[in-house]
Amino acid sequence: MQPRRTSKRLQSKALATLTDAEIRNQEAPISTLPPELLSTIFEIGLGHSSDLQHKTSFPRTVAHVSRRWREVALATSALWTTVTTHTLYPSWLQSSGNRSLDVHLDLTEIESNTHIGSTRVRVITEAVTPHLHRMQFFTLFDRNSYLLINALTHLACSRVERVWISTVVDPDIAWTLPRSNGTAPLKELRVSGLGMDQCPLPLGDVTTFHFRVCETGQESLRDHQLSGMFTGFDALTTLVLEGPIIEDYDDDEWSDYKDLVHLPLVTTLAVVRSVPLDISLAQLLNTLRLPALHTLVIHYEEEDTLGEATNASQLEGLSPKFPALRTLELHAVTNPSFLKPFMHAFPDVTALVMPTATREMLLMMHIAGSWSGESWRRLRTLTIGGLRYPSREQEYQFVDDVSTLIKSAKDNGRCPEFESVRIGEKLRARGRPVGDALRYSLVSAGVDVEEVSDIEERFERLVPEAFRELGEEEEEDGDDDDDDDDDEEDAVYSHAGIW
Repeated sequence: MQPRRTSKRLQSKALATLTDAEIRNQEAPISTLPPELLSTIFEIGLGHSSDLQHKTSFPRTVAHVSRRWREVALATSALWTTVTTHTLYPSWLQSSGNRSLDVHLDLTEIESNTHIGSTRVRVITEAVTPHLHRMQFFTLFDRNSYLLINALTHLACSRVERVWISTVVDPDIAWTLPRSNGTAPLKELRVSGLGMDQCPLPLGDVTTFHFRVCETGQESLRDHQLSGMFTGFDALTTLVLEGPIIEDYDDDEWSDYKDLVHLPLVTTLAVVRSVPLDISLAQLLNTLRLPALHTLVIHYEEEDTLGEATNASQLEGLSPKFPALRTLELHAVTNPSFLKPFMHAFPDVTALVMPTATREMLLMMHIAGSWSGESWRRLRTLTIGGLRYPSREQEYQFVDDVSTLIKSAKDNGRCPEFESVRIGEKLRARGRPVGDALRYSLVSAGVDVEEVSDIEERFERLVPEAFRELGEEEEEDGDDDDDDDDDEEDAVYSHAGIW
């Protein structure tokens, strides 16, 4: 009986040292969960969102609830696999164990040409470099520092699958990326502000390549640079070209640039600009030989027309440039005069996607006879995400415009295979949903009407906004970012642990 009395005394003494909050935590029903189950719940909570802020704030949140939760959280290595400039604590990296890491470094706010800035970049580099062999997803946003880019040259990464680099450096600087030993070959590469002709990359397994030429501060590519840049892309299926990729050339040079780049496996091409595409679109497409191309996405952001009618004729010279092309996405407010050349250039399109449609575009397709002859006779699906009509009072005509266009095309045999219209689920005309009205209008023509929500999501997956915004934010005057800078310095220089 003596040992039992001693045990009770020890328990009473232990309880006396606990605070009221700790006693309540111990008595809470959730405290009875086994550590393994609690760890699983933490992992599910982490995966609830792919947002980077959630990935770094969630682990700290659950680890602050109680002593037991903290112990379980620190023992759950999956919680600590997202590393940013603000989480470069030794304890954070140690808690991740030997798991693969998603490393996201944003150095855009650091002036590396100053002593303090260069010191901070060096400390960050020294903190993250020993763990880069574990990286699976690596992003670097760096305006003017070569330290991390140069450090990559000497690394051999067995797990890297995705790499995003956005910087503003000398495009002629020689640089490279961590080479894979084949365990997890590089699949996705997105590069902005760097020249590719000086980069001996391990490109044989890359399936997605996003190359951006900055609108300012970086020159367009010359013909030899463009042709040499794609050497080694043996498995490429998705290509994104953003910015003024090539230099403009005269009409008499048209044949010299034709089929300059041959990529036999590419099925998806996205052309992205922040200014009107104009004649450069035809010139860029002229340089590419993509026999397997299935989807062409054209996107730009300026509130303007896609191009002038005088330059649209060059598109007609592309036919039959891409014989396998079936889907055309026009993420632009297109000049109606451009639609007919598109139809002649790509006559076998079966799906047309217009995230934003104007009345002029719809009328051109109908009135100008764009659906006759060889003009998209195989079209089956029309997708419209939003409207831009001259005035809100005219939006009610949208249902009539679409109905007239489709019924005329089907009745006259100009588009005999047409079968469905997909519209954005939030599409409104004069403040009212148009789905039911359009469905009622087209039921007699045997055309299905579907309301969808993923029109823009597809483009976001193809061209992530997070990458496009890298390094684009303007620096603000004042001390608004002092708190963030302090947090970053605390993370980099802290040796005491996570908190």
